[in-house]
Amino acid sequence: MAVKKLSNEVELYKKAYDKFWNFCHEKEFEFCKIEDYNLYTRNKRIGYWYDSLEIDFTREILNLVNQFSSTTNKIIVWNEVYSSYSEEKDRFDLLMEFIKYPVYYCLHQPHAIQQKIIYSSIHLCNQADVAINGAVDYIPKIKDKNGNSTLHDAINIQTLKKMSKKWDDSCKLVKCLKKLPSEKFIKGTQDYRNLAQHKTPPYIEYGHTNVIERVTNRGESDSARYAIGGLLPLQLKLLIPILKSEYENCKNSLSLYWNLVKKHEEFSLD
Repeated sequence: MAVKKLSNEVELYKKAYDKFWNFCHEKEFEFCKIEDYNLYTRNKRIGYWYDSLEIDFTREILNLVNQFSSTTNKIIVWNEVYSSYSEEKDRFDLLMEFIKYPVYYCLHQPHAIQQKIIYSSIHLCNQADVAINGAVDYIPKIKDKNGNSTLHDAINIQTLKKMSKKWDDSCKLVKCLKKLPSEKFIKGTQDYRNLAQHKTPPYIEYGHTNVIERVTNRGESDSARYAIGGLLPLQLKLLIPILKSEYENCKNSLSLYWNLVKKHEEFSLD
């Protein structure tokens, strides 16, 4: 019985893969674009540490943005395959096998890209000052509850704002990163990433989560109560446009990050 069940699943997946590639060739999809790595290279050196870090940082940011794009594109096609099936069991199996984890990945990417750009920009601004002005390493440290500096760098949007303010147009990067992920993305995904990390996120297409909710009554007693609530599952047809829109926001952040890098390069040549 188990062998027969496995055989049926394999046959379903084989036919689904055939549909996937047929749809790729036969249908016209509005895909997210893949950024060209060759557009993000510099011709001038700033300093050994800056140059080495910049190559590494830029490559990894591009990888994240392009993986977000590529995975979103796969979800677009798999949604077409998924929607072409009418049998509920087949749809569920295909969702679990081909769509669930790519969606999970994409719903985490805007935050991951934001944090990677913040980290990279802070270190490059620091190295630009070291290479160009001979300044010492001055990335601020996280302070403990007594106000004493710890060994951990304060890598956050406030530090980036402080360390990049001398560079033209850096405020545009900071402003863009503050809006990544966008309110539209957070609302449209029911704050999926945050719930996935700390509570229970909504499912994709099937099932309800967070049926019982704990509600705190902020008052004299700070009491709490439990209520019937619940999150509806995210629908792919509504989710895909949100992913595509957020990819554009990530690409814009990448462009502004690269503009900051080019400002460092220009200043080093003066």
